[in-house]
Amino acid sequence: MNFTDFIESIRLQVSELLGDDFSIESRKVTKNNSVEYVCLVISEKGKSISPGIYLNSFYLEYINGKPVIDLARQIVDLYHEHKEFGKDGLYELINKENILDKIFVRLVNYERNKAFLEQAPFERVLDLAVTYHYLLSNGPEGMSSIKMDYTNCSFFEIDPEEMKKTAVDNTEKLFPAEFQTLSEVLKDFPCAPDPSVHGLPSLYILSNKDRYNGAACVLYKNILERIQKTLQSGFYILPSSVNEVLIVPDALGSDEEYLKQMVSNVNRNYVPEIEFLSDNIYHYPEDDFRIILQE
Repeated sequence: MNFTDFIESIRLQVSELLGDDFSIESRKVTKNNSVEYVCLVISEKGKSISPGIYLNSFYLEYINGKPVIDLARQIVDLYHEHKEFGKDGLYELINKENILDKIFVRLVNYERNKAFLEQAPFERVLDLAVTYHYLLSNGPEGMSSIKMDYTNCSFFEIDPEEMKKTAVDNTEKLFPAEFQTLSEVLKDFPCAPDPSVHGLPSLYILSNKDRYNGAACVLYKNILERIQKTLQSGFYILPSSVNEVLIVPDALGSDEEYLKQMVSNVNRNYVPEIEFLSDNIYHYPEDDFRIILQE
């Protein structure tokens, strides 16, 4: 069974398990870099919230031999477990009292997100784009957010230009930055090689504590200046993914072509398409990632 047939089969099975009080449909959801996922949306009569469950991972389980009916039961269990999720967040949105305090930014590739950017407030930074999002929740089960396109800005009665003024400061508070050596980061992964063995002890990683969409840390106020003072030199910024960037002091990064080739190879072989940021490399202080808002 191909993916299209699987989607219809799982939709029918879930519909049969839940009964007539539910409407089940599949939708395509466009994520970062225009990567498409298929979502099963479950709507219950009398409920304003319709949870969506992504099907791509369930299809992998099907390919590995799990019966469709077992996957359908798993989806139904997930629905019952999380069907009330978002009620408190929705209440906050309706009241709109603190929505501006929960707007944060992400850093994405400009070219690969053009379709979304045509519908949303954004700022260009070099070959990248700064996008805006509303934080619903961030806890042990993961982070949930809403993309702030023009439709959502209108619905929530938010002025896009007002939203932009505090978004970076919010992001720094909500997702504090961490600047560590590569060796320190890899200590959390027992099977990872020691970078010093390969002559790379002085590489650094800049991200946030969640290690999710941490490349946006380059936008934080004075952070690149503080890193320059710490290293006592300029440095190259390598876009490892949307989740983090690699910092290479000038003394180690004199061969720019090598660095570019390294970034390109890593992107092609190790970075999932949805996490790709850029094939370019940047150098501070020339590239300072400063957002200049239009007055």
